[in-house]
Amino acid sequence: YRQVDRCSCEFPAVHPGRHVVGPADEVPRYTYLMANDSGVRVPFTHIVKADRLGERRQSVGFPGRTVCEPCFVPRPDAAAEDDGYVLVQVYDPDRHATAFSVLDARDLAAGPVCTLDLGAFLPNAFHGTWCEAVYPSVPEARL
Repeated sequence: YRQVDRCSCEFPAVHPGRHVVGPADEVPRYTYLMANDSGVRVPFTHIVKADRLGERRQSVGFPGRTVCEPCFVPRPDAAAEDDGYVLVQVYDPDRHATAFSVLDARDLAAGPVCTLDLGAFLPNAFHGTWCEAVYPSVPEARL
């Protein structure tokens, strides 16, 4: 093992087609994490995209808010592992309200593509994954 990032992070998410790993070339390259990218451990206020090959790292912050575990959603007919969206639940303590932000997985730093403000508090959620169909077979789940 080798360290690929120094930020405080938790709850990694990868492309759902890479959850079941076969040959070495199918090991997930990109991991999306809830993190704190400002040098302190908590609270988690950022989403980080870590590149296992160490070629590129991206981060997007939500100042004054906290984030939950990200969820990767591939675009239909995606050709690349990171061709899709990252969904993230965002809590605003000043308003005691929750929103869902949608990020372009290839350009996290651009910020949300869109945000759905619930206007109410939704308790933190975690351990979710995107699934177009319930229990797809392994060959169908791969890129």
